[in-house]
Amino acid sequence: MSIDEIKGKVREYLAAQILPGEDPSALSDDRPLITGGLMDSITSVSLITFLEEAYGVSFEAHEIGIDYLDSVADIARTVADKMKG
Repeated sequence: MSIDEIKGKVREYLAAQILPGEDPSALSDDRPLITGGLMDSITSVSLITFLEEAYGVSFEAHEIGIDYLDSVADIARTVADKMKG
């Protein structure tokens, strides 16, 4: 799966579950999600659960934060790296 496919799926999830009514295409790759106040710890855990189930990856506790989840680009890069092993 390409990084662009991951970004698309992440955008769809965020628009449906975290930002209801938001157009997935309006979520740019670098829009701040955590530091921009769009996601908090509860929504971050929800996102992690989705990512683990959708992509068969596991996140460590230290990876649930801004370094890994603050933008669609960060999320997709993290998932792609985990899928590589």
